[in-house]
Amino acid sequence: NLIIDEMDQLIPAIDSLLGEK
Repeated sequence: NLIIDEMDQLIPAIDSLLGEK
């Protein structure tokens, strides 16, 4: 659960970077 929680926060950040490109 802890790992998934961290990934949940990273997903939007990565999505934002990919969205910019």
